[in-house]
Amino acid sequence: MKAERARWRKMEGTMRRLIGTWGVLGFIFLGVSQAPASAEEGLKLLADADEVFEEAFANGDADAIAELYSEKAVLFLADGEKFTGRDAIRQAYQGNFDAGRNTLNITERATAPCKDQAMLIWTWEQEIAPPGQAPYKTHGAGSMFWQRRDGVWRISSDMHVNAPMEQEKP
Repeated sequence: MKAERARWRKMEGTMRRLIGTWGVLGFIFLGVSQAPASAEEGLKLLADADEVFEEAFANGDADAIAELYSEKAVLFLADGEKFTGRDAIRQAYQGNFDAGRNTLNITERATAPCKDQAMLIWTWEQEIAPPGQAPYKTHGAGSMFWQRRDGVWRISSDMHVNAPMEQEKP
């Protein structure tokens, strides 16, 4: 895991130099930093996003996730539901956690950063284990628009897309 983190950090540095040299906005893969930020503080490093989300999901902590969103953020779910504002987004995640124990695994990530804005795109796998029932899995992708204010990154818009469930083969 340490070697993978080092590889991601090295790749991030190289890509940032290339983007700066070419003067264009490019896609790069980000790794996880050594000291993840606390969700209550927002994110100091955008690279911490996946680790903070995964930890909050594992703990069923809708408050921690909501703190990653700006006060007026918008969350669009795959089923067409729209939640506007941090409190509504908190309730949406809490409803998800109320369905049972959740685990989230970010499988791929890419970002297109600017000075104080970034688009983060990631794919994910999620398992929900309702009490007394067999767990079920979902997977999909999300795109988040992040803004940095006063040195803190927060999500201003977030859109989830669920991938079709795979059919079991006979």
